[in-house]
Amino acid sequence: MGFSCESCLIFNAPSETLSTCQGGLAEFERQLISERTRAGLQAAKARGRVGGRRPALSADQQALLRQLYDQRQHTIAQIASMLGVSRPTVYRYLGAESP
Repeated sequence: MGFSCESCLIFNAPSETLSTCQGGLAEFERQLISERTRAGLQAAKARGRVGGRRPALSADQQALLRQLYDQRQHTIAQIASMLGVSRPTVYRYLGAESP
């Protein structure tokens, strides 16, 4: 006497119809969430809000970073420690200014 997976599955018209309805409702709900998200972002933009993260360094800190780097007296790790950011962040800001 073996276990047959076929005995566990129910393939009949009512169950297929129910599955189709559940799928349709899930898709409808996803569309509603997407529309509400877009509406919220548009409303925030109209109020002058900008999305995304704030910059890690202010304009003054960016100028200081460039000055310290150009002096060649400190390592990248030391500059990062002084400004309270990671080394990749220092490299990112240095690379952003390069043409």
